[in-house]
Amino acid sequence: MSDLDYLDRYIWEAEAHANELLEIYDHAERHEMAELFDEEWQTFGEGVLRPRPDALHQALIFLGEGPTARDRRLKKLDPVQARLLWLRARVLALRSATALHQAASVADVRGMKYRQAVRHVATAISPAPDPLTAWEIALHQYNA
Repeated sequence: MSDLDYLDRYIWEAEAHANELLEIYDHAERHEMAELFDEEWQTFGEGVLRPRPDALHQALIFLGEGPTARDRRLKKLDPVQARLLWLRARVLALRSATALHQAASVADVRGMKYRQAVRHVATAISPAPDPLTAWEIALHQYNA
């Protein structure tokens, strides 16, 4: 067993969590959300992909909550704020799953020369896409 085999369970859980968030809204609602945010991406995109510290904190709390607590939280917010929170959490979940895949794909670099290690890591992580569109965030299941 390699030092990185333990990541398999975390990868599976991160993917499942990213996909579980899709269940909060039905497909039609997510499609409508993607359409709206795609049209307004210049306005909302930055706040979704790189939220302010307070918005990031709320998204991290939301991401760590179970379904009942998440539902309660969303019901307390107005619809636009609820959807923004959901989109931020979804981006974080997708990025977490991607980062774990990247970490697992990087073999142990101990003993490598610095430049060789940097090249090895860059090769391992370069093919991983970042979910940058509202459509990818709102509609697509995580598939590595």
